[in-house]
Amino acid sequence: MHATEILSRIQQGKMSSEELRRLFATSQCLFTDEETLNGTDIGDINTEIVYDFLNNDNPEILEALKNETLPINVVLQNLGLLSDNALTLAGNLLFGKLPQRYTPSFYIDCVHFAGNDVDADRFIDKSTIKDTLRTQYEGAMQFLGYPL
Repeated sequence: MHATEILSRIQQGKMSSEELRRLFATSQCLFTDEETLNGTDIGDINTEIVYDFLNNDNPEILEALKNETLPINVVLQNLGLLSDNALTLAGNLLFGKLPQRYTPSFYIDCVHFAGNDVDADRFIDKSTIKDTLRTQYEGAMQFLGYPL
């Protein structure tokens, strides 16, 4: 699709928001994890998880947060987790208090089928894993029987 055709379709209202989103994503001007989530704010961040992350990643920043010489919103903005006072998708999935409240389709369903056929009418075990991405990862690994 050429630029003139795109502009014409936009002006005529023939391009949906989903088409525009895909267009920006393919042009590498829009990154899904940087999109802000409506209705969120800094209060939706689990600061305990942020502190744990910073303790491993950047103890100096953590110390500045604890000493209140650096506001948490600045740290979150610099990490791309907060934008315009709203959580980004990444901020919510990594550090959200209740991530599925704003992104309900981000969870893992695990099923242990009896045999090798997914069309089997029975299964041995099933688990739905929600919460932050780290919790989902750990839950999936436990379901698969991998020690953490």
